[in-house]
Order: sequence, then C-alpha cells, then structure tokens
Amino acid sequence: MQQIREISFFSELEEPTQRELAQLSRWREYDAGEVVVLEGDAHPGLYYLQYGWLKVVKTSPTGRE
Repeated sequence: MQQIREISFFSELEEPTQRELAQLSRWREYDAGEVVVLEGDAHPGLYYLQYGWLKVVKTSPTGRE
C-alpha cells in the first residue's frame, strides 16, 4: 500500500481502490539484459519501475537500434 500511495498517479485515489491495486500487484525483478516486454505482444496491466533503469529499444528492419 505504501508504494501505491507514493506514486503521484495513484495518490489521489480512494483507499479501497489503492488497496485493490496493491492486492493485484506483483513484485518482479529482472536480471541485466533480460527482455521485459516485446513490441506487439499483449501485456495486460501496468509496469512500474521501483529502482534501477530500463532501456527501451526499437529496432529497424535492418537491425539498427
């Protein structure tokens, strides 16, 4: 709940809604170089980066980033 409250996007929501979000949330850690999402894949939900950094890459048909 504390993490949900600290995100400005969710801070104004009523507590029951925040609680529901917290209950539906899943903690996930990724290793360096691991793919999180691929373009075009269906991913229901919302990703929130707690710490670290994330590199977003779009590759051209020729393979260039």
